[in-house]
Amino acid sequence: MELFLTCQLIAANFFWDKYIEIRKKGEWRMEIIQYQDLMLKDYYTECLTAITNKESLLDTMWIR
Repeated sequence: MELFLTCQLIAANFFWDKYIEIRKKGEWRMEIIQYQDLMLKDYYTECLTAITNKESLLDTMWIR
């Protein structure tokens, strides 16, 4: 998962023209959405919870 998202980052930064072509493909977009959901959704939920509860994000992540 991390490798796939890293490839996206590298492509977008260093191979912009090719990246524009690739990101139009439905299967690419589906993979990105799936990996973002698997890797980032819980993290950002924890971030929002910490902010909402006026807690330290680091403490929130370590304690749970």
